[in-house]
Amino acid sequence: MAEIEKTEILVSVQWLKDHLLDAGIRILDARTPREYMYGHIPNAVLVGYEHIAKDEPNAPYLEVIPKEDAEKAFGDLGIGNNTTVIVYGDRGGSYAARVLWTLEYYGAKAKLLEAGFQRWARDGYPVTRDVPQVKAREFKAEVNSDIRAETDYIAKKLGDPSLVVLDSRSPDEYNGLIVQTARKSRIPGSVNVPWDLCVGANGMLFGSPDALRKVFEERGITKDKEVATYCMVGERAAHSYLALRLLGYPKAKLYEKSFSEWGNSPNLPVE
Repeated sequence: MAEIEKTEILVSVQWLKDHLLDAGIRILDARTPREYMYGHIPNAVLVGYEHIAKDEPNAPYLEVIPKEDAEKAFGDLGIGNNTTVIVYGDRGGSYAARVLWTLEYYGAKAKLLEAGFQRWARDGYPVTRDVPQVKAREFKAEVNSDIRAETDYIAKKLGDPSLVVLDSRSPDEYNGLIVQTARKSRIPGSVNVPWDLCVGANGMLFGSPDALRKVFEERGITKDKEVATYCMVGERAAHSYLALRLLGYPKAKLYEKSFSEWGNSPNLPVE
């Protein structure tokens, strides 16, 4: 894990165990309310879609939460500008990755636990059902637009060899065999890299650096490229985005509205 840890994105389970009671730490559980109720890491609070996505019930996609709403949502979770946030999830950690991206987008100091909750519990680390009391803090957001790919930006750069549009969905979704939008298939020219190719073994959220490097470089996705990841709702793609970040790709971005927007927009091209 030494090479990955240099990226300052992941923290080890041992590190988190040693810092569970630190005053400057806020632990976020990115699983379902039911899973949280049945057991979670001590001092963890549940983070839901209301904390990371725009409240727009009729929209088919999950757009990032507006800046002012994010400031309140993060503050209500006990996150200040000097708080170190540790996010954990399970089953590969795609939703946890989306939470982490949102925190980074608004300038929070956030890291992802290297393993999922099931691995944490299986290895005998502490678990509780106690729900901690959270003291609200003030959070002032600073937008990091470099890590977000907007719809118009991708549309204008289609066909540009400097941009790789990475489709993190399954091959069946990519090829239009599974259809969840008004129009099927994919963004023109996109490269299919199923997100689970980057998931590690035995409950680890990511594979080794060598394994990740092979996944991307075999498909022509090199560090000199700008890479915009997408899936259906921006969760699997957030995992792919972080995998690129772990390898030091300097121009990785997430198209968080993903194909749930693109595939339902009649004016955007598909193939």
